Amino acid sequence: MRVLLKILPIYGLSIVASLWFSFFNFQFLFSKIKSGHYTTPFLKHNFEWLLTFTTATYVFNALFCYFPATILVAYTYKMSVERFGGLSSALIVNQATALLSSVLFMKLLAGEIPNRNGWIAIALILAALPFAANS
Repeated sequence: MRVLLKILPIYGLSIVASLWFSFFNFQFLFSKIKSGHYTTPFLKHNFEWLLTFTTATYVFNALFCYFPATILVAYTYKMSVERFGGLSSALIVNQATALLSSVLFMKLLAGEIPNRNGWIAIALILAALPFAANS
């Protein structure tokens, strides 16, 4: 029970950071690539080339997403080192939450879900993460 209480804040911050990363990436980059409408937020400029659109979106995401969410991820790693003596606990939680939040926003914002083989791969990855932490 004590270990669970130690890891709950790591889970909470990891979920927030993963949802933040995935939302921004799928809302402003990946779903736009799928639809072919290369417009950036706030500017509403329609780019002709994928490279210029990706660069503009990256700058937007860097300001509003990557810096703050990276600080949250770094804090989860710091808590993992302080509470468990290593990075593996936060690594496992971050990998699992990143994968699951990507699948969530892929469904909500891009309108796709993984096929049967994709679900099998996701299940295998989630099953392998605890074993990877102990190796």
